[in-house]
Amino acid sequence: LLALNQLVADDLIAGGKVKEGIDLLDETITDGLNKKLYYFSMDLLVDIGDQLLILDKKRALKYYIQGLDIADKNSYLIYSEVFAKKLFEFYSGNNDASKAALYSNQLVSIYQEREAVNTASGIDYIDYVLKQQELSVLQQKSEYQTWLLVLIITICISIVVFLIVLGKNLKRTKNLNRQVINQNSQMKQAINALQESQEENARMMKIIAHDLRNPIAGIWSMTSLLLADENRSPRDAKALNHMVKASDDALTLVSDFLSHNAVTGELKKEPVDFVELIEYCVNMVRDKADNKEQKIILDVIPAVIPASREKLWRVVSNLITNAIKFSSKGQTILIKTEHIGKNILILIEDKGIGIPEYLQEKVFDVFTDSKRKGTGGEEPFGLGLFISKQIVEAHGGKIWFESREGQGTKFFVEVPG
Repeated sequence: LLALNQLVADDLIAGGKVKEGIDLLDETITDGLNKKLYYFSMDLLVDIGDQLLILDKKRALKYYIQGLDIADKNSYLIYSEVFAKKLFEFYSGNNDASKAALYSNQLVSIYQEREAVNTASGIDYIDYVLKQQELSVLQQKSEYQTWLLVLIITICISIVVFLIVLGKNLKRTKNLNRQVINQNSQMKQAINALQESQEENARMMKIIAHDLRNPIAGIWSMTSLLLADENRSPRDAKALNHMVKASDDALTLVSDFLSHNAVTGELKKEPVDFVELIEYCVNMVRDKADNKEQKIILDVIPAVIPASREKLWRVVSNLITNAIKFSSKGQTILIKTEHIGKNILILIEDKGIGIPEYLQEKVFDVFTDSKRKGTGGEEPFGLGLFISKQIVEAHGGKIWFESREGQGTKFFVEVPG
């Protein structure tokens, strides 16, 4: 696995085997690019560039420039920003003002493009504000370096020429100040519009969550009353227990919305029995698997991890549901866990229809066009994987997948143990 190769390479470098680690990272990058795993290769290029920055600056710059080129071609705005910023900081720190200015201008273009995307999509308001503030700092830093370079040059020439150049710089500074004032005014207007939109969205979410709470609470109350009947058969009692637990989890999620807790908000961690959690998720969806005559195989090891049970349940339940949805009748689904150092890795593997290559970069997007119906005509919602990724990252973990169209999909979730 490419991700495991990166972990091994980082461990080699940390252990003093720098050359072996760098060679393994380079080999992994080449393998990822050959397989057209461009998005995955971004972190690898950042990693190897950072490792080489002290040892071999020329090679480090080569990887940064390669990463920036790939990010630009594939419209990975976040990584374009990362690589452009690293190149800017390098040349700035080495007093190469011309190249620093080149990447400063590129950063400005990236921020402007992200602003346009965020304004069109109506999301990522906080990130928008932070990036605009960061852009202002970069502009001021670039202006300062330009002024310093001009000052050094003017020392070497006559006083008359110095005064002329200084006058031009003062005029230019006034123009820049006017531009900054205009941009700040426009930014304030945009921020106010975004805040109003965000408040309206939050209000609507509270209304929806509030309206959902009453029927869910009714389901919980009725099933609890039915469960209180001691004459229930064991099978009925088991089904009612699942209904009570499911409605209780649903009420918890609704309460999250009403208490302004976002998907990745502050986590209330507690010791979670990972095996019990997985078995619970499987039991909740087993009827769906039985309807399609599918077999779920569990190969899990005992583990207790600090996590938010409700949120981690959403991740595991969503991945198992997807495996059932996109697997054909009679197929097998494997759920396996293992230790990766101090972390826990869960694998959910199916032999279903797989994910086409042209959709793979979009599956974690919030408003993705990669939604597809299941093999049994199940309707898609399109938010499950986006929410799962936010939850996993809020736990300090990561989620990724491997898939080939027509051959199935493997989803991996790694969380701190």
